[in-house]
Amino acid sequence: VFYYPWTEVPYDCSSPNVHCVPVEYPTIDSALTISASGDTIFISSGVFNERGLEVNQNLLIVGSGMDSTIIDGQNLPPRVFTTDNLASGDTIRAMHFTVRHGLDTTSTVHGSRSAAGWQVYNINGTVMLESVKFESCTSLTAAGAVGSWLGELIIDHSYFEDNYLSLIHISEPTRP
Repeated sequence: VFYYPWTEVPYDCSSPNVHCVPVEYPTIDSALTISASGDTIFISSGVFNERGLEVNQNLLIVGSGMDSTIIDGQNLPPRVFTTDNLASGDTIRAMHFTVRHGLDTTSTVHGSRSAAGWQVYNINGTVMLESVKFESCTSLTAAGAVGSWLGELIIDHSYFEDNYLSLIHISEPTRP
């Protein structure tokens, strides 16, 4: 049983809707692949060299803390996280980890500029980033850290350090 450090709520890796990285799954991507809407992904302390992570359903993604759970894109494309078209009413809640060294080299996504840390193209749902640090992420066209096009993006108690082109890019292009 893992304990979320800010509450007394345990994350029991034997629960069918809690997926623990790397205890049960060696990578965040493998936990995302088997997760279903409403599941929790708990990421232990450590550095996880991953990128191209697709998060497109109602999930809670929790690290052990900004300074102890690091998701490192290794300055290689594609971007670290992408959210594309959540179902109506779905919420992705990500908290207590660092995204660093994300790199985005694409010129556009859906006709809009792109982001290196977390790219959100979200027509119906909500993405909540709580106590997430974005560090040294680089985009060649828009947001080094977070880009949001359509939908709802909530950022709370998060930190941005040494990101390049801009920290956050938010736009409302014409819907397809």
